[in-house]
Amino acid sequence: MILDVAFPVPLRRTFYYAEPSGPPIQPGTRVLAPFGASRRVGVAVGRLEEKDADLTGFAKLKTVEAALDPFPLLDPALMNFCRWMAARWDAPLGAALGLFTVPGKDFPLPEPASPEPAVLPPALPEGLDALADSLLDASAPPGPALLAGLRSGERDAFYANVLARASAGDAIRHGVPAPSQALLLLPDLALAASLIKRLRELLPEGALTLWHSRLTPKQRREAWTGAWSGRARIVVGTRSALFLPFRNLAFALMDSEEDDLYKQEEQEPRFHAREALLKLAELRGARAVLAGLMPSVESRARASIGGVHHAAWCTGPLRLLERPALLSDPPPPRVELVDLNAAPGVISEPMLSGLREAVAAGGKALLVVNRRGVSLREICARCGWTKRCRRCEIPMATVPGPGGAGLQFLCKGCGIKEPFNGVCPSCGGRLFRDKGVGTQKLAGAARRELPSVPVHVFDGDLVRSSLNKTMDALAEFAKPGPAILVSTRLALRGHDFPALALAGFADADYDLSPEDFRSSEEVFRMF
Repeated sequence: MILDVAFPVPLRRTFYYAEPSGPPIQPGTRVLAPFGASRRVGVAVGRLEEKDADLTGFAKLKTVEAALDPFPLLDPALMNFCRWMAARWDAPLGAALGLFTVPGKDFPLPEPASPEPAVLPPALPEGLDALADSLLDASAPPGPALLAGLRSGERDAFYANVLARASAGDAIRHGVPAPSQALLLLPDLALAASLIKRLRELLPEGALTLWHSRLTPKQRREAWTGAWSGRARIVVGTRSALFLPFRNLAFALMDSEEDDLYKQEEQEPRFHAREALLKLAELRGARAVLAGLMPSVESRARASIGGVHHAAWCTGPLRLLERPALLSDPPPPRVELVDLNAAPGVISEPMLSGLREAVAAGGKALLVVNRRGVSLREICARCGWTKRCRRCEIPMATVPGPGGAGLQFLCKGCGIKEPFNGVCPSCGGRLFRDKGVGTQKLAGAARRELPSVPVHVFDGDLVRSSLNKTMDALAEFAKPGPAILVSTRLALRGHDFPALALAGFADADYDLSPEDFRSSEEVFRMF
């Protein structure tokens, strides 16, 4: 027999190998095979007779060295899912199969786990019982659901309840008991640290299994084996958690489905986790739920057209479920628009008045500017020179230098940094005008205007530097008493800030200027 093998390489083809002696190797099994001058791990995607294979140009077939698994790692449903991904996003099949990685070439597959006791669901927030029941109703029409309008203060307990209830069942898979498993997808675990903390408080110890890029090798192995064996009943992870080998995935919930962090654009396959989740749930027979305080235009449109299906989405209508209006709902906030032509400055006078009023009453304030650093660019006042990245050729922003001393240039495209000595290389001028406002500049202005009030910065630089520092900054801001948090849109992703008296958006219309057809939608959602 001949094996058709796909490798995680940027080639849109598979490769024929002779099958070694021994038990037949079934599709979905990892194999070790010679590949060029080296050896690679691939996945067998088919078995065929020699008469059915086009061996033109083959003098002699190489032979697979060994099967790495005693049985297929990927079942037929996952194999079909990988083929769909490769076709949907025009990617090599091997790249799609490579998403279902295992913790090491010689890692043995664990034995299936016996069903464990179900997790007791916590109480639901007021008035949301019927909404949770509709999500888990087995008699509901097949297909995904769109959950719109759930507020962050209610979300944590609601998610804990439906995840626990969805993971409470059992099934028989291949003659072996298989506990039901539930998946919660988040845009970024660092941005949803408060949600993770709250879920751990609401659910029993050890009920959650985390999956993200910052796990240690030991933690990754334990999470992977938990998903494979069925021990991990509730998994919380980023978009890569889609590619864990769940034994019996019964329920999948995507939080903040409108977030653009669900797009993978760095490498093939370049996919959107929302579409991938819906297709995977369809093939697995699982219930899929998309959730967002303000869902994306695509999901809203998909829900409004009912039974009209689009090829990019899974089959079945998208049911729209909206949060019911409750008597305890607070009134909507008062919104004030400020014309910066009439009220210039890093912090306009109306916003500064609001800040002073909020902190004087012991409240907290959130200032949002969708750029980190100090300024968008520095312009020589004499000749107009501005620093451009030597790689990307785009203007470079300025950020604090090492240790917070001085400034340095930063390319927002490739991340390269260069020193800024305050001298124009074109004309020798030393006077620069800065354009645009970043988080560091806004925080500095807040500290100058309100020196007695703690000012904390929460942006991408902080998140990338340390998760502990990120948690510390948010914890400090949450302490009783007046405080100001300066942030990018990160603060608007899944965080609940009690005692918030003012939310200010500096230079709000800047985000309308990028050449992105979604810019107006993003700005509307941000507010």
